[in-house]
Amino acid sequence: MSRSEEAALRLSPRNGTILLGEVRRLLRFHQQLGIFRYPASKALRSFLRRDRQPVVSGSAPLRPGFTPDRVMSEPLPEAGPLLAQLEEELARCTRCPLAKERRGVVPGQGSHRPRLVVVGDWSVQQGTFEAGLIWGREEDAMFWKMMAAIGLDRESVYVTNTVKCCSGKADISPACEQACRAWLERELAAFTPRVICGMGESAARILLDSRAPLVRLRGRFHRYRLARNNAIRIMPTFHPRFLLRHPEMKKAVWLDLQAIQRCLQAR
Repeated sequence: MSRSEEAALRLSPRNGTILLGEVRRLLRFHQQLGIFRYPASKALRSFLRRDRQPVVSGSAPLRPGFTPDRVMSEPLPEAGPLLAQLEEELARCTRCPLAKERRGVVPGQGSHRPRLVVVGDWSVQQGTFEAGLIWGREEDAMFWKMMAAIGLDRESVYVTNTVKCCSGKADISPACEQACRAWLERELAAFTPRVICGMGESAARILLDSRAPLVRLRGRFHRYRLARNNAIRIMPTFHPRFLLRHPEMKKAVWLDLQAIQRCLQAR
């Protein structure tokens, strides 16, 4: 931060309050993801050694935590029946080899009037199949903490997968992804979401029709090419399963989630 920027914060209590609120939310999110320690860098030590600034009387009150506005995506009138019919058809699907070995079908779940639609890859469950799990116990727990960090809950999110069958395998063939693509398109057609978050390589491939690596796609919004409504924006990011193996990438995902939050707030 430059000297002029530091001076601006000292001269403007409101700017300092806003910055404090952003830092508080970031720390809360890090704690939810299990990050409690930070490297003691030279810059951090220098910051901690600084004298505290005197409290300015009459400063603005702390900004309350982000509360999502109540503007929802407008679903098509037949959204509920369409999704119910889709679930029945999925149970009978034989479009790819997974039909012979699947342990269960995992349809989408969540609000029928979502502010955010999330598309992942597939459910990987070991042991007894649990129909209520989206991906797995640890992955699901991390995912809902991520949503809570940007002010969203199960009443404002709809989450689904590119592949609906749970076979217990960590890898699914591209042919099975493509066989399930029509199901996903029908599912997304039930909504008019303003934002879609694609989590993982599979979601990025299907939603963006791109073979580019996820690391090059994440960090910015793209248009949903499969939809007639070109206003739908997609933010690709890493999957919770990937974050469990590579916790150092949580910061990148947090930046993506913040971009989604700002987009929803601006609507």
